[in-house]
Amino acid sequence: MTRRRGRPPGTSGRAAVLSAAQVRHVFRVARSRGRHAARAEATLALSVGLGLRAKELAGLTWADVYEPDGRVR
Repeated sequence: MTRRRGRPPGTSGRAAVLSAAQVRHVFRVARSRGRHAARAEATLALSVGLGLRAKELAGLTWADVYEPDGRVR
């Protein structure tokens, strides 16, 4: 059997872009996450502010974020 390649039918191959209203809504939801609200909001801010995808965020190390003297890069 031949395996299909390429993107699924009906998709453009481009990532969806959130509107400003959608980004505000996602931040509101992140802030409502109880004890993990600060973590959710920080993760979202990194993703939106730096344009990082989930896999890129998950791959960050402390050295990627902090200078040796403890300052944020």
